[in-house]
Amino acid sequence: MALQLRFLGQILLWVLAAALLVILFSCASGTGEGGGRTSDSSHAVPYTAARPMRLVLARSEARDSAALVTEFFVDQALRAALDSIPAARYLTINYRDSLANSYVANGKTGIPLAELGRRLNLDGAILTRVARFGGVLAVELRIVEPSSGRLIYRDLSFSLIRYRDTSGTMFLGPTLFDAVRKSLGKYFGVEHRPDLPVATEPLVISNIAIPNDSLLGQVRLYRQTHSTKGVKALGELARLNFPELVAFDYESRNQLLRLVGVGAVNDYSAVEDLEREALYNVGVDRYVAGSVTRVGDSIHLGLKIMYVKSRTADSVIDHQDTVVARTRFESTKSEEDFVIAFIDIAEPLFKREADRVQRAYEQEHRRGGAKP
Repeated sequence: MALQLRFLGQILLWVLAAALLVILFSCASGTGEGGGRTSDSSHAVPYTAARPMRLVLARSEARDSAALVTEFFVDQALRAALDSIPAARYLTINYRDSLANSYVANGKTGIPLAELGRRLNLDGAILTRVARFGGVLAVELRIVEPSSGRLIYRDLSFSLIRYRDTSGTMFLGPTLFDAVRKSLGKYFGVEHRPDLPVATEPLVISNIAIPNDSLLGQVRLYRQTHSTKGVKALGELARLNFPELVAFDYESRNQLLRLVGVGAVNDYSAVEDLEREALYNVGVDRYVAGSVTRVGDSIHLGLKIMYVKSRTADSVIDHQDTVVARTRFESTKSEEDFVIAFIDIAEPLFKREADRVQRAYEQEHRRGGAKP
C-alpha cells in the first residue's frame, strides 16, 4: 500500500512511540546481531525435574495505552493460567514482596533475583512486557533461571481485545489472561483446542492491490472502496472462523503502521518497506496481500500469505487464486460481489495456514519441544 499522507505535526510523537515499542519488543522479535529472526522454540529449555516447576513474577512492564496493565493484573493472569497446569506451581507476588520488603527495611533497594530464587526454591522467574495496538494486546513472556539469569523460554503472544463496556471502554483483563495462557501453554505442552487455542500467530490483512487499468471497469473506478471493504472482510473472516490466526482489525493495523510514520494508506496499493518495517519491529511476521489483474476479458484475483524476513524483504508462504469474468463486477452489486469473490479464495488459504500453525505446534511437542 502506498503512503497516502503524513501528518507532519505528529511525526515526532510517532517516532518516539516507535522507538519505545521497538525497545519493548526487541528481544521478543528475536532479532539477532545479524538482523535475522530466531524462532521462539530455539529459546525453550525443557523443565525435566520430577516436581512441578516453581515460578514467580519477577518483573512486568507496560507502556502507553497498555499502562493500565499493572503488575497486579499480570500476577492474577499468571496465577489463573498456571493453576490449570499440573507441571507448574505458581507463587504470587505476595511471596516475592514479603521478602523484598524485609530487604528494603534493612536499607537495601530490593532482593537480588538469585537470592529470591534461593529463598523461594524457584525453578524459574517470569518477566513480561505488555503493549497494545488498538484492539490487539501483545505480551512478551520470558522465563529465566533465577541463579544466573539465563533465558529458559521466550514467547510473544497476540490476542484480540473482545470485551468492552457499554461506553466502549476496553476490558484488558480477559485478553491479558488469554495471551499469557497461550504463551505458558506452549511451554508446558498444553493441548491445542479450537475453543482454547494455544498455537496462534498474528496476521495483518495488508492490501488488495488494484492497478490503474481502465479496462477493469468498476473495480478500477471504485478501487478505494472495493479494496478497503475487501481488507476488512478478510480480517473478519479470519477472526470469526480461524482461532489460530490472530488477525488485526482494520484500526489496529492502522495504529501499528503509525509507529513508522504512516498516517494513512491506500488499500489498493502494494505493500511498501515502511509497512514491512512496522510489522517486523513488533514481531508480526505474517501478512496477507491481495491482487487484481486483468487477463483478457477476465480478472485474476489472488491472495498470498507473506513471511516478513526482514525490514525490507519477504517471501510467499502460500497462495490462492481464481479467474472470473470481468462482467461479474459490473452490476450494481459490484462491491459486494468483489468481497464475496475474495472471501471464496481466502477460506481455503486461511484454513491451510491455521492447520499449519496447529500442526507445527503438535509436531514440536511430539518431539519433546518445551514440554516438561
